[in-house]
Amino acid sequence: MRNGWKGLALLCLLLGGCAGLGMEQPRVTLSDIELTDARALEQVFAVKLRIQNPNDTELNISGLSFDVELNDAQFASGVSGERVVVPRFGSAVITAEAVSGIAGILRQIGKLAEGGLTSVSYRIVGKLYLGAWPQRLSFEEKGEIKLPIAAEPGAGGGKL
Repeated sequence: MRNGWKGLALLCLLLGGCAGLGMEQPRVTLSDIELTDARALEQVFAVKLRIQNPNDTELNISGLSFDVELNDAQFASGVSGERVVVPRFGSAVITAEAVSGIAGILRQIGKLAEGGLTSVSYRIVGKLYLGAWPQRLSFEEKGEIKLPIAAEPGAGGGKL
């Protein structure tokens, strides 16, 4: 009888895993970022991520993990154990902690010092953890942030 229970448990796990295969990938976008702590070798950010659910069923999210790249270079990694239910065809905001080491900051300062940058490209990639099951949904979002361009000296007030 023990083998019967093992078989039933395996079948349940397989069916639970297959249920996630029919789901569309949620869209996760950067909603806000705030520096909360700056130390000599690391910076800590509070990152708000908006999760949009394109599915006809709610997403019961039990946590997430993600990485942020700026200009094609690793910048920060983050996690959150915050639980949130994203309604069907709806959205919710989750707050996560992200940590950036000194190397990530120095890379970005170096690129800005080189000059000529009019925008910063970013990429957020990670996983949403669903409920009590070991089920995950991957996400990836890319974009560009336009930088304000300073007026050149002698340009008569210059426009941004």
